[in-house]
Amino acid sequence: MHLARPWALFGSAQVRLALTTAIDRESIIDGYLKSYGVLCNTDISPSLKWAYNSAINAHQFDPAKATALLKAEGWQPGPDGILRKNGRKFSFVLYTNSGNARRNYASVIIQQNLKAIGIDCKLDVQESNVFFENLQSRKLDAWMAGWSIGLEIDPLDVWGSDLKKSRFNFTGYQNQRIDELCDLAKQKMDPLEAKTYWMEYQEILHRDQPVTFLYWIRETQGFNKRIQGEVLNISGTFFNIDDWTLNPSANVAL
Repeated sequence: MHLARPWALFGSAQVRLALTTAIDRESIIDGYLKSYGVLCNTDISPSLKWAYNSAINAHQFDPAKATALLKAEGWQPGPDGILRKNGRKFSFVLYTNSGNARRNYASVIIQQNLKAIGIDCKLDVQESNVFFENLQSRKLDAWMAGWSIGLEIDPLDVWGSDLKKSRFNFTGYQNQRIDELCDLAKQKMDPLEAKTYWMEYQEILHRDQPVTFLYWIRETQGFNKRIQGEVLNISGTFFNIDDWTLNPSANVAL
């Protein structure tokens, strides 16, 4: 799950870092996800242990640091308390899709956190079809959405500098070194030989903060007791569905 920002306001990596440190991500996890949430640093999951960069220290909730970073970038409080720079208010609309209570909960906390440091964040919940259509068309300046990852790491669809090819690069983030690292990693037949490239890749994303990475969700799986032969696997719920059998006489409870 991540929060993206408009480049017109957040062209500076230091400003984007300020937003991340201004948001109490742990509070979102503790208040809603609890033990099923894990703080997120980049888009490489901790479950991919061979590629995950465990040396990265998560950006901690630190409103004072966020304020100092913004001040260094020229953002000063206006008469109404909202930060301003060159006559422009630090004000934007954060969009998300309807029917997702978790994102609605998170967006309220984000709004409150940003207000505390002088940023005006308005909330707008759109019908899901409209939201995702606007997202695909890059019509939204700031948005909260999520994605699922596969076992193969191939992030150029999300961060590739060629925006015509990178269909999920909704933020417009461009970094040639990210392109190079992804290409170098994909050339390796043995995934372990690509580890060095993915380590650097994560360090760059953590530094640049093209989005505020919020949290990973620990998924739960439940099988009816009538199902026999099921196997829990990182590949998904239906990993070995061809091997399942049904025992009609078993208790129907989960």
